[in-house]
Amino acid sequence: MDPLSALRDFTIRDELDKIVRVGDEFQFGSDYVFPCSAETAYRSKPGNLCTLETLVYYVKNHHIKHMEYLRNALTQKIPPVTLPDRKPLLVYLQGKVPQNPRISDALPVDVGENRPEERLIGIGAPCSCGLDEARQRMESQQRKDGLVAKNVKVKKKKGPKPDCVTVQKKFSLDRVVAAYDVRDKPSTLKAEDWDRVVAVFVLGKESQFKDWPFKDHVEIFNIIIGFFMHFEDDRVESAKIVKLWIVRIISISKNKRHQDRAAALEVWDMLEEFVRSQLHT
Repeated sequence: MDPLSALRDFTIRDELDKIVRVGDEFQFGSDYVFPCSAETAYRSKPGNLCTLETLVYYVKNHHIKHMEYLRNALTQKIPPVTLPDRKPLLVYLQGKVPQNPRISDALPVDVGENRPEERLIGIGAPCSCGLDEARQRMESQQRKDGLVAKNVKVKKKKGPKPDCVTVQKKFSLDRVVAAYDVRDKPSTLKAEDWDRVVAVFVLGKESQFKDWPFKDHVEIFNIIIGFFMHFEDDRVESAKIVKLWIVRIISISKNKRHQDRAAALEVWDMLEEFVRSQLHT
């Protein structure tokens, strides 16, 4: 979920008190963590994208008269919401209107010029060798190292896990940001979504690709990068199968979990290289 949608959701549910600032991040209860400086999809009338910090401060202080609100915001060095934006933004966040024309479909990245965010899809799959745990470690490691720009962090919580986790990755060379929707259920993809699928975590079973819009796994791995993750001391039949496929095999140690970082970075490096090659073909 993107920052604006999360803020709207918490506003509608009257749970703004659960949005707490900790350092340079906002914690949305136990659900999400976003950087305070994260740009949202709301573009103000002057033309700039409002940061999450701007919107959170406004929605929590919208009852204050505008001049007092301006003084308070500027005192705290928080860019304020402009007067023309106040009412339309508020009614949208409160859910009184279904949409707002100021909301952008794509977020630009400040690299000297406005470049659109590329929204790509990676497909995960439940796996007895701990794929979900490995994916979570990849996400947490990228954030700790500061090597990957990450806007959304989904924490463990009771109940069913979400069908989609969105992770932002900043390419190392040109600083273009790509947002990856990591999905566990490819059956939820629409026909037009398959053009944006760039990666898949494989199980080593042909049945995994049943109902995929491709002829066979050979065609799949020509246009989608495949990763097979397993514990290095596990001797599973699926490992023998994937060795016949054009996929990247990532080994993880059960006991040396500090090595997860290297495995995570290896995946991101290979994924970036693959995506970059696809963009230039």
